[in-house]
Amino acid sequence: MAWWIVQVGLVGLTCVSVSVQEDVPAFDCDAGKDNWKDDWSDKKKAYCCETVKIGCAHEEVPPAPPPAPPIPLVQVEAGGSAPVRKLKGPARKEDGMPYDVDEYEDPDHHIEAWRERHLSVMKSTQHHYKRGSWLYGQLGTAEGVNDPVGCAGACEEHSDCYHWMFHVVGHHCSLAHDHGFANEDAGDWIHGHSKRWLSKPKTSAGAGNEL
Repeated sequence: MAWWIVQVGLVGLTCVSVSVQEDVPAFDCDAGKDNWKDDWSDKKKAYCCETVKIGCAHEEVPPAPPPAPPIPLVQVEAGGSAPVRKLKGPARKEDGMPYDVDEYEDPDHHIEAWRERHLSVMKSTQHHYKRGSWLYGQLGTAEGVNDPVGCAGACEEHSDCYHWMFHVVGHHCSLAHDHGFANEDAGDWIHGHSKRWLSKPKTSAGAGNEL
């Protein structure tokens, strides 16, 4: 860049041309600006930050905080034990089988689920059946029987059997003689009478299929 200087003297005016050279930047702030944090020296960072606002430490964007963990749908019990789904009623799996006992809010719901399943099977048979157990007069256990239909059939085949009872969760069958009485409050049992007992004259005892 050239500047003209006018000098005033006794003789006259004198014009003197003076060239002034501009300052050369100490650093090229465009070079390597994409990776200034790792590649630039501290002096270059300070210079470029002051002159062109590049390389300033405050320009660093902090990493985003990690997302908050999702709220669990099932509360975990104290002590860190695994959460267990608790059902409020005898809901069934797709195959019609009740859930395991520890999946129910109340263990009685597990019994209810099995009882209702077995009672629904009995509805399509000709056997007498009721909810509850038969007390006294035990004749024995029908081995290899694991459903109430088979239990009722085993009683019909046994000449001394007048009553049968099936445990809805344990899936075992018991047979009884011609005496005793029913306990219909036992929700984990199904019981019934054989045809020979139903055909006998009696003054009391329901011969229907009331549940």
